[in-house]
Amino acid sequence: FVDISIIMSFFFLPLLLALSLQVSISSGAPNAAIQEEWIEVKKADPKELIRITLALNQTNTEWLEETLLAVSDPQSPRYGHHLSLEEMVHFVHAYPEGVTAVKEVLGSVGIVPEFTLGEGFAVAYIPVSVAENLFSAEFYQYKHRSNPNVLTTRTLSYKIPKSIKPHLDFICCIDKFPQPNQVAMHYAYNRSLMSVTPKTIDEDYKISGYKSTNKNNSQAIAAFLRQYFKPSDLKQFQKRFDIADKPIVKVVGKNNEDNPGIEASLDVQYITGVGQNVATWFISISTFSNHGQEDFLSWLMILLNTTDSPYVHSVSYGDYEDTIDISYIMRCEDEFKKLGIMGKTLLFATGDSGVNCHGVKSMFRPNWPTSSPSITAVGGTASMTEVWVEGGGGFSNVFPTPDYQKTAVDNYLKNGNPPNKKYFNESGRAYPDVSAFATGFLVLVDDEYIPVGGTSCSAPTVAGIISLLNDIRLNKGKSTLGFFNPLLYKTLGDNGFFDITKGDNSANALFCPGFKAVKGWDPASGWGSPNFELLKDLILQ
Repeated sequence: FVDISIIMSFFFLPLLLALSLQVSISSGAPNAAIQEEWIEVKKADPKELIRITLALNQTNTEWLEETLLAVSDPQSPRYGHHLSLEEMVHFVHAYPEGVTAVKEVLGSVGIVPEFTLGEGFAVAYIPVSVAENLFSAEFYQYKHRSNPNVLTTRTLSYKIPKSIKPHLDFICCIDKFPQPNQVAMHYAYNRSLMSVTPKTIDEDYKISGYKSTNKNNSQAIAAFLRQYFKPSDLKQFQKRFDIADKPIVKVVGKNNEDNPGIEASLDVQYITGVGQNVATWFISISTFSNHGQEDFLSWLMILLNTTDSPYVHSVSYGDYEDTIDISYIMRCEDEFKKLGIMGKTLLFATGDSGVNCHGVKSMFRPNWPTSSPSITAVGGTASMTEVWVEGGGGFSNVFPTPDYQKTAVDNYLKNGNPPNKKYFNESGRAYPDVSAFATGFLVLVDDEYIPVGGTSCSAPTVAGIISLLNDIRLNKGKSTLGFFNPLLYKTLGDNGFFDITKGDNSANALFCPGFKAVKGWDPASGWGSPNFELLKDLILQ
């Protein structure tokens, strides 16, 4: 067959099927290697508005970890006792003195910032001339060496005013240059490769046509990089596969239906095709704040500033863990925990470069946010028994192995024939947690069916199944599943999933072994693929 790999960016390692540049979203000192990819063009226009996000220090952050586990561990008496956003803000919020300091500093130059609920983030649109005086900085316009049409405005150094510096985790993102990470995705022109549809998923994962009936059930797709969907494509797709006719109920942000993208089309068609009849949101971060620097942070801020945000979120974007500033990672971790405490399930695709090995002596390179211990990471499979060779998986170099997965990880390290431990951090948070089909998906884009592959297929598939499980619990008067991992590792993994025991995720690299799929949990396929027929009963026990 013919299989053409298209190199594409992945916001923070995008799983997109189009050539595009994507930016990282970290703060701090510029990375010299990344900076070299940019050429100074001219001094920035003094009137240009740049968006600056200030992450204020928050109270009770240690409470987040304790509470997340208390409401997510099936053995806890508080399991399922999720909090509302308003209740969350009562416990975790910015320090009042920090809010006052930020308002005074920005107000002194005529800027009125916008605060999120709880005032944990302040957003300000500041003219370059004002920002230069405020932060003792000089801003210049830069163009990318390989794509001169991509411009960004940055400063090489700045100083945070002394009166607000003690009150901030970081300022995002005025000095960190965008990084156009790239990863292989598969766009197969051979039409015979279009083997996965909502119908085959329904049959293979034993969903048996289950449709959501609870009016409060909800799910969402996160869209970046100006990825849009065409409502008529979705309607036609649903009709072809006899899916419940359910349009997207809410679009947050922009959707240009005249310019549908493969990633967005894939996401909306398969989350609704699997999670049938669930109210679905399309959350679009289409305007590049400060030239594309803050997409992911903007998404988080939307979720934590919206009292009725959906219960399940599918995200097909990520980045190399080592390209993100640690202060940024740890602050996002706090925000992930908040969402879990509120009963939200966050599912992230693990990427399409296997273990990300780049040479004989190089360590595997983990991805983030899939390496976060507070989200559920979704890997890829090639069949009901074999892992997809390019599905992301590995061990974090930032987060230690969380307690909920220690038994499974220790068993793999002892009995799973792992690669030489020089390649990975055996004491790190391991991923994926689960996996699903990642090849041969049939997607309708602008009235044309095309075959698509990647873990961006896997994430909305699993998200739809989680939504159906939420429907069962909601109809029984129970809570949503929320942060899924403690329940997964302690109860469901051994009993409710199709075990994947063949193949590895080496990405066919010549000198990198990758992780092998074995019996039980492994860092190639996680616990395997969901068996809805079993899970629908297990999640009520």
